[in-house]
Amino acid sequence: MRLRFLACVAAAALCLSGPLAAKTKSDATFFFPKDKPVKIIMFRPDIQAASLGTSGIPTPNADWTADARKYIQEAVVQNRAGNNAQVAAMPELTGDDAAYAAEYQALYRAVSTAVFQHGFAFKLPSKKQADGKYAFDWTLGPGAKRLGELGGGNYGLFVYGYDAYATAGRKVMQIFVLVASSAVGGGFLPQGGQHFSYASLVDFDTGKIVWFNFYASKKGDIRTREGAQQRADKLLSTLPLREGEVRKK
Repeated sequence: MRLRFLACVAAAALCLSGPLAAKTKSDATFFFPKDKPVKIIMFRPDIQAASLGTSGIPTPNADWTADARKYIQEAVVQNRAGNNAQVAAMPELTGDDAAYAAEYQALYRAVSTAVFQHGFAFKLPSKKQADGKYAFDWTLGPGAKRLGELGGGNYGLFVYGYDAYATAGRKVMQIFVLVASSAVGGGFLPQGGQHFSYASLVDFDTGKIVWFNFYASKKGDIRTREGAQQRADKLLSTLPLREGEVRKK
């Protein structure tokens, strides 16, 4: 819960700092190999969908969350269909293998929150380079190699999403507060829904996070297949290419 709270704080800061669009950080030297098979193992999407009522406190919705996780996973696979990089879900694991994967997913949550906070919203001075740019240098460590062996792939794809949908009551309250505050010269509009997602790619051989893409927009309702596909397309729009490949516009 603390990680989710920190992610929400960082998302709010980032959304206020610029246009709501895809914002990518990556290792500029990384490309998928030109002449080798590329298999990306997708971990179970870490998605939460909630309703946002008049109190302003989100209420998790289990049905929305379950649908969103299913639809996002289907949408990511569909997005890569026809491309020369295969995407497959991490197979069901048991025993020590399942525990190992769960530990690394927990580690990823912590590291990705740090990437999100310090790569976008609150830059770490320690990562500032001589040219004034900030280094993108984050890793899950060499133990990530075993994840590739468990999944049978070269790379790992992690997706996080948080969407809180304003209820009808909150929308009415927003209008009421805006009208009332405007009457006394304030013009205050309470926050509506909250919508942000990010995806990242891990190189299993090195454990490094080589690509991280943040997207904040209410477009793409993840509670529906169509909306989840729209969200997945945005999240994967800057996924690394093969060496020598040119991104299609």
